[in-house]
Order: sequence, then C-alpha cells, then structure tokens
Amino acid sequence: MQFINRSVAIIKPKEPFVGWVNSLDHKAGFELTMEQLRSDPLCILIPEFENPSQAKAYIKTNYEEIWKWQLKAFWTDEKAYPGQRPFEKFMEWFDVEFCSEVIDRVDRGIEKKEV
Repeated sequence: MQFINRSVAIIKPKEPFVGWVNSLDHKAGFELTMEQLRSDPLCILIPEFENPSQAKAYIKTNYEEIWKWQLKAFWTDEKAYPGQRPFEKFMEWFDVEFCSEVIDRVDRGIEKKEV
C-alpha cells in the first residue's frame, strides 16, 4: 500500500445536468434519476495541493474539458450541448469534492488510455 502524489476531484451531477440528460432524444424509454447519475461519479486524479482553494483553482482552470467530458459521456452531438458554459454555470450543474489522501493498493502498474 502506497500513497501516491495526487489528489482526487469527484464530479457529481446536480439537477440541471440530470434535466439536460433527460431532455435528450436518446430513445431510452426511461429517465435517469439524480441518484443513478450520482452513484458512480467521475473521479479525476489531479495534482496534490496544500489546501482546497488550490484544488478548486485547478478545477476552475480545467473545468471546460471536464464539462465536455461529462456531456460527451451521454451525448456526442455537440449541437445539443448548452451554449454558454462559464465556470459559474459548471458549479450550478456539478458538485465538486476533493480527496487529498490517495492510496494505491494494487501491486501492478497503472494502465493509461488517451481520452
């Protein structure tokens, strides 16, 4: 077991994101609930930070890529994406939590894939 030199940002959808997902013409025949979408949130390894305000500043610098990733996970046609996406709106659509202690319990190397 080893600590790794990263923190984790956990991105959980809020009601506006859930509403957007359910407004799509995905022909699924059912609506996704807040509970379903929040039960398996996006977790991102980010640099280590001394305090939460530094971690939030990192997210503020990189939120557009994170937001696009979240949108693309549900719909690939960018025409359906919300038009203006400032950071303030990102924070209305997502909760962001941070974990500063990250432990690797696996005795194998980490596989990486480009996204």
